[in-house]
Amino acid sequence: MDTAEVLISPRGKQLHLLGSAAADMPVSSRSLWRDDRWVLDNSTPGVGAWASTLKWDVELPDGSVLTDEANASVLDWLKRFAWSLYADPGDGPPHAPGSAPTLSLGIRTLISWMITHGASRPEHLTPALLDGYLRDLPEILGSDPDADVELDDLADHDDEGVSQSQVWSRVNIVILLWKQRHVLAKAGISPIPAEPWDGRSALDISSHVATRALGWIPPLPDEVTIPLLNKATWFLGQPAEDIIAAHNLAHSSYASAQGNNRGDGTSKSASKERQRRAIGSFTFSVLPGESTPWHPTLPEWSAACELDVPPAQRLRQLVQSLVAACSIVILAGTGMRISELCGLPAGLDPETGLPDCVRVEVSPSGLNKLYLVRSQLKKGEEVGREVDWVIGLEPLGSERIPPTIQAMLILERLLDQYRPEEGKRQLFMSLRRPRGLPKRAGSVKTIRSDNLRWRIKDFIAEWVDLSALPDESARRVVDKDLVPWRQSRGRVIKTHQFRKMFADFALSIDPRLLPALQTHFHHLDQAITEGGYWGKNRAQVEPLSTVRAQQINQTLFDLVTGRGKIAGRMGEHLEANLDELRARVIGKLIFPRISGRG
Repeated sequence: MDTAEVLISPRGKQLHLLGSAAADMPVSSRSLWRDDRWVLDNSTPGVGAWASTLKWDVELPDGSVLTDEANASVLDWLKRFAWSLYADPGDGPPHAPGSAPTLSLGIRTLISWMITHGASRPEHLTPALLDGYLRDLPEILGSDPDADVELDDLADHDDEGVSQSQVWSRVNIVILLWKQRHVLAKAGISPIPAEPWDGRSALDISSHVATRALGWIPPLPDEVTIPLLNKATWFLGQPAEDIIAAHNLAHSSYASAQGNNRGDGTSKSASKERQRRAIGSFTFSVLPGESTPWHPTLPEWSAACELDVPPAQRLRQLVQSLVAACSIVILAGTGMRISELCGLPAGLDPETGLPDCVRVEVSPSGLNKLYLVRSQLKKGEEVGREVDWVIGLEPLGSERIPPTIQAMLILERLLDQYRPEEGKRQLFMSLRRPRGLPKRAGSVKTIRSDNLRWRIKDFIAEWVDLSALPDESARRVVDKDLVPWRQSRGRVIKTHQFRKMFADFALSIDPRLLPALQTHFHHLDQAITEGGYWGKNRAQVEPLSTVRAQQINQTLFDLVTGRGKIAGRMGEHLEANLDELRARVIGKLIFPRISGRG
């Protein structure tokens, strides 16, 4: 029986009421009630099993797994609750199988937080406890490298790194528990004591929490940033020229064989063979100061590789690595969101030799050239609008091209032969087929942010050696902050961290750059820039903290010496606690005699 058939059957409608008797009952054609994962049947065309999977085998903060025998009672009510949303929704239409991943995320976050705070059942979620959940949620989503791992697979999360949709899934799960309270009561599960958050909607709450959660995403640690940007910039030099040359050779040899053999019935196989010989003979460059090529020949690399990766596939990997390196340089050099990066158009200006979307202006001081790139801004906009980003700066008269522009020019050359002659031409393109090299224009498509995100993760894992990282960075915010980077080989990266790194660098130079950073990031409100991007670097925080401390100390001094008056609702409370401080301060108001002066 598939999920739809189970839900219309008399017994299937009652599974959440049966308890242990439901253990061997199916919830879909592939899963039973007792299984560690429910793979529900999804009738939506073109989706895989991941798009309708509820995961119960999640690790909990105490080191146990939810499916362990010790957690049987917790797992029991969670499964009953989840199934009731499909079989007997208390308020609104039944959930569709496609909601399973989002539901799974909400359950994982909520139950992990509950167990950390000594709660294990819905009746423990008092209003005070739920207020604490909201307070902690920004830190949970901003600092947990695994908080959005499933959403990476779904390609459904926002490029900001912590989006309103991510927060919504964690907030809505609590509201669903309230809506299902009567159904859960019939199943013998005591409900939430009161309506969560005074009836506020999940959409309203998530819009506020998402903004605060941005502040919990740390910038890239210096210990990761330096080797990462060094390697990405290194790729833009001779390695980029070699990869482009090898890729062009593979394309031209295939196209040439197609032309020579057209109509004889063997053109495709002949083209592949000629391409194979061509890329097999390609030799990579020896870089200055080195004695061997920076990369072995493609057949040599394939022969040494433990996996079955043929030469053409390795060349494809190098093309993907170059795309990732270019994206890293642009993200780090501009602070763009990844969606804005993906929206950069292709095309060269024949007069300037620069990308069409780039223009050069003289700075207000008249000393520098400003390179500005135009891209689509969609964050917070009902309809996307074009905005300018400062992408580079050079002294007036300099012929040097900023690295960010170099990256764009490389991308322009790399895949230009596959872009359509007319219509929408994007700078970043994605290869349609999972293996091999593109053969024609139809072999590439406009890139998606999740695809580019995974290219960046792969680049770091292969090309950036993080194995010697210490456990903690010099500017750590949490203990052992570099351990996840070392253990995952950099795959914990969030692309939004490049944006945070850009802001962190600017504000470390001078905190007074905050208004300029707001303008650069196209934030309508400076509070967004300060709340989401003001780092925890002491160089940034201490100037503000020092001013606040001085103001507080001056206020207290005025109160205890009688120079100021206490007003407001807290006046009586303050007055009751100032006597001791007043006695200590008054005794020190006589200025000491300074030696050598009259």
